[in-house]
Amino acid sequence: MIPIKGYATFHPLKHCIVGQAHDPVNVHGDLKKIMQETGEDLDNLVHTLENFGVKCYRPIAPAGDQRPPISPRDYFCALGETLLVGKVVQGYKEILEKIDRRNIDWYLNNDISSANMIRCGDHIHWDISKQVQPDTEHKIMGWLNDQNYKVTVTRYGWHMDGVYSILKPGVMVATKYLPELESIYRGWNICYPEAITNKHVISHKWGGDHTETNFDVNVLSVDEANCILPTKHTALMKFLEDFRTVNRYNCEVPINYVVNAYNVDDIPKIESFVDEYNLDGIRLNIAQIWDENTSMSDDIATSGYSEEQLKYLKDNYQDKIMGKAVWDFDDCFWVDRGLYVTVEGNVKVCCMNTGATPLGNLFEEHIDEIHGSPGYQNIKNGCKINKPTDHCKNCSYKELTPILSHLGVHN
Repeated sequence: MIPIKGYATFHPLKHCIVGQAHDPVNVHGDLKKIMQETGEDLDNLVHTLENFGVKCYRPIAPAGDQRPPISPRDYFCALGETLLVGKVVQGYKEILEKIDRRNIDWYLNNDISSANMIRCGDHIHWDISKQVQPDTEHKIMGWLNDQNYKVTVTRYGWHMDGVYSILKPGVMVATKYLPELESIYRGWNICYPEAITNKHVISHKWGGDHTETNFDVNVLSVDEANCILPTKHTALMKFLEDFRTVNRYNCEVPINYVVNAYNVDDIPKIESFVDEYNLDGIRLNIAQIWDENTSMSDDIATSGYSEEQLKYLKDNYQDKIMGKAVWDFDDCFWVDRGLYVTVEGNVKVCCMNTGATPLGNLFEEHIDEIHGSPGYQNIKNGCKINKPTDHCKNCSYKELTPILSHLGVHN
């Protein structure tokens, strides 16, 4: 079965539907060359993705004069562990049959697509087209709210993946079409490449409005360190390369990597990333259990690690594992030296209770005002005397004691 996990466009890509062009033998005139070159481009894309370890799935091009299934984003949108399906276009049936029906939500005959929704963690920008029926909009918006997404709505009817692409948190490439862009993503680094004019345009019923998009910004991210560009754009390449040598003003920039039983073997890849971008080392954080009915203190096996994995961590990365084997609330790093800020500028106490109400916003208040607020001080003082407030009382950090002791961590 094909798993559905879509939380941000820059998260590591594991599975991807890549379109399929018509066989050039079955078309005529100018379309013959277009289908030949499009097919070659799509095959090359699959080859590139597979080199990154991405599993690719191809629809079946229908016979006759029907539009080829070359744009999967136009019909599907993966949000969390749900695939929104707006249309069942011929050719995708076999792929949909490989997805658990419990992970599919159907909105037939509506324009529901990844091209109109840009995902970034718990924030979604949805450009709602006229094709979306009011009752469908209401239903989807209710579902998004139930899932605790923060939704920004515009109504231009554009394919937003041709207006901007998020490459990683705080970094994007974009056109200047969307006037709200910089207010939606305040403080982000944005590259605005000049559009390359399409000199040869062929009108056909299969085509859309080519003027609505700048193809240069329609970028496919494999992960935060790798993206696939539709063309070699000099300005965009320089923009990306500059992030390797950006002035950090003497600030240390390490990588915090949350380790669990499924990604232990990927630590060397993160170390290579650190070296490639000249970052300041790697900090390993053992994944915590958030189920209040389960305690790692009862049985270290609940951590999910095998004995071989625990030995591997202890032998190779003991000095890089963060934490303290015997921990209490007065040891909390966050209330003294931590700062948790969302992409919207909202400040929260820590990365544990991310559902808590923000204590302020950096775009509206100075950090000293936020730290000095009664709400923040109340939480901090509770930790100092080991009498946590409601904000902290369910913190699972103490449950790391047995596994940190097993690994010999005593920071």
